Amino acid sequence: MTTTAAALAVAAWASLFEPIAAGYGIDPRIVATVIWVESRGQADVVSECGAVGLMGVMPGMESIADLLDPETNIVCGIHRLMAAIRAGGSVRRGIIAYHVGIEGARRLGWECSLDGQHYLTMFRQGWAELFGAGIPLPWAAPAREPEE
Repeated sequence: MTTTAAALAVAAWASLFEPIAAGYGIDPRIVATVIWVESRGQADVVSECGAVGLMGVMPGMESIADLLDPETNIVCGIHRLMAAIRAGGSVRRGIIAYHVGIEGARRLGWECSLDGQHYLTMFRQGWAELFGAGIPLPWAAPAREPEE
C-alpha cells in the first residue's frame, strides 16, 4: 500500500480484514479499496444515506451500534460484497451492486446506472491511491464459497 493518510488508515485494519477476506476467497485489496471508498478507514463514520462503518454497510438485521464494531462491519460488508459479486458474475459488476444493491443493479442493467458508474470510478481512484495506478484491477469473480 502507499503511504497517504487514507491508505495508512485503511492499512491499520488489514490485520482484521485480511483473514476474513481470505475465508471468503476474495482478494483483500478489493476489501481495502471498498473501505477506502466508503470510510477512508474511519470506523465510526455514518453517511448521509445511513451507511455505517468501515465498509459502509446499510443496516438490515444488524443495528447501527453493531455495525460500528469494526469486526462486525467487515464480516457483514464482505458477506454482502461476495453476494453482490456472485450475483453480478464479476468483481466489476459486484462493486456496482455493492453500492446500488443487487436488485437495483439488475433493474438498472448492471453497467447503466450513473450512480454505479460513479462508484466504480471512485473504486478505481481508491485502488490507484492504495496500490498504484499501474496495478491491474482484479475483475474476475472469486471462484469459491466462504469457509465455514
